[in-house]
Amino acid sequence: MQKITIILISILISYFPARSISSELESEYKMAIDEVNQALHADQMLGCPGLDLVVTCGNQICESYYDESEQNCPADCRRNVSVRSYNNITLCDEYTQTQVPHNSLEVQDIVRMAKFKGQKVKAIGASHSATAIMCSEGVLIPMQHLDQVLGIEETNGVLTVAAQAGITVFALSEWLHARGFALAGIPHMGFRDVTIAGAVATGSHGSSPKHAGVISNIVESIELVDGLGQLRSYEKNKTDDVTFKALTANLGLLGIVTQVSLRIQKQFNLDVQVSYHDDAKLIDQGLIKQVENCDYGQLNWFPSVEKYMLTCGVKTALPSDTAANNELLSPKIPKFIVNPFKKVLQYGACANSVMGLIERVRYLQFKLQPPLVKMHENGKIKNADRVVGPAHRMVSSHLISEQEGFFQMDWEIAVPASRAQDALNAIKQHMLKNKTKLPLVGVFVRFAPAESASLMAHTNSHGSEWSKGGTAVFFEMPVYVPVGFSHEKFNQYEKQYVEFARMLITQFSGRPHWGKNREWTLKMAIDHGAYSETLQQFKQVRDHFDPDRIFINKFAQTIGL
Repeated sequence: MQKITIILISILISYFPARSISSELESEYKMAIDEVNQALHADQMLGCPGLDLVVTCGNQICESYYDESEQNCPADCRRNVSVRSYNNITLCDEYTQTQVPHNSLEVQDIVRMAKFKGQKVKAIGASHSATAIMCSEGVLIPMQHLDQVLGIEETNGVLTVAAQAGITVFALSEWLHARGFALAGIPHMGFRDVTIAGAVATGSHGSSPKHAGVISNIVESIELVDGLGQLRSYEKNKTDDVTFKALTANLGLLGIVTQVSLRIQKQFNLDVQVSYHDDAKLIDQGLIKQVENCDYGQLNWFPSVEKYMLTCGVKTALPSDTAANNELLSPKIPKFIVNPFKKVLQYGACANSVMGLIERVRYLQFKLQPPLVKMHENGKIKNADRVVGPAHRMVSSHLISEQEGFFQMDWEIAVPASRAQDALNAIKQHMLKNKTKLPLVGVFVRFAPAESASLMAHTNSHGSEWSKGGTAVFFEMPVYVPVGFSHEKFNQYEKQYVEFARMLITQFSGRPHWGKNREWTLKMAIDHGAYSETLQQFKQVRDHFDPDRIFINKFAQTIGL
């Protein structure tokens, strides 16, 4: 144990002087690291299960000589896993075959053959969802070869870009950027490598209080293969309202999407600044007020530290800084620190006080090393509090490669603007009561206008509280998931996050993200009328597109669809 903490301290202290910092801040950071060290040595990690398992579990090799088994490490030892979520939580093992198409006609052939044989089918993209929305039985259809941009065109006075379903949002944005364009609004997710079909299907979002923040809401046309194996195209202005709104946030239940056209605009830069605050401001001044002047606005809130990091971007005519980029999810860390850090987090799951110390360290790391980078005068790329760059590069980042083999759960619930401040206060009290610690990136707080362009996006403006033009507020908690815990011990560990989700759904009209959370949260929201009349409309469209239910999976059945 002593060797582990020495490695952590020596690396973390020496690694972070990536910019000019105050000696006071550096001293505070070193003291925080030392407190973690002392806490670890005080208990010597006694009685905490999974400390050895956490190092080996997650590499997709079942190592019996390390006592890995299907019970304590299903991510490595479960057989016949065809698809796994990015966080190693959801494992799909009921597919019987995989068919990889290269074009829309091949997708048709696959669906028709599956229908003839009475099989289910499901398409997958980047597997970034944490729910079983990507699992099914029968035929798995990876879409990685349908990844081409088809061109820019003007339709009914609207400028759009057409692209195949398997291209990632970031790759599409880079293609547009090279030609002087950008996606309309600011709909880029924090994670860059989601496919456009997956992002549309799950109503995925960026963070802007002013501009279109949900990618489903900028869809102008969509092409898919329906449950009869027919290739169909639908344009917004030529399709009945209910059908088109069902297609945008389709949950993968209407067909295999092969092509999407999205609204675009002239490329623009964001002047993005990171600042650090006491969270009393969130209570005293109001949550939405923190981002009211931002075109792009996001908070990383560390409740047990009582601090938050505000990232605010405004549109600007200033030129881009050289090498401007966002590295929030991909910090440059040495690979050999990963396993010691896993062990410390695992122990933190057993000793909450240690987890709190790690949360403090993480907040101070962000002050020492802000998540924005640019090239400085000395020709080196370094972190900075303020950076100007193209919108898509400033609001999103790749996921660190060390994520593979790391277990986490994302709990995200959107609440309407009218309930956001009360929800924030309730979350604060809930976390104080449960002594909740969030050492990964704190609580993500994001924003997007509620719109009526979709039936099932969790920001749709249907319903009395979700008025059009209001601001939806997303509260997301990325949480470390320990390994090797007994069923009872894990349930106790997760209880506070379960209660967080239940509270926002039942008390604040919350709607869970379709690609995050656990399935029961989605069913609970539906049972509490989260989608009211739009749910029935969606089901009617689903019945028309998929009369034989070849796209239905256990996920849909579990949540009531």
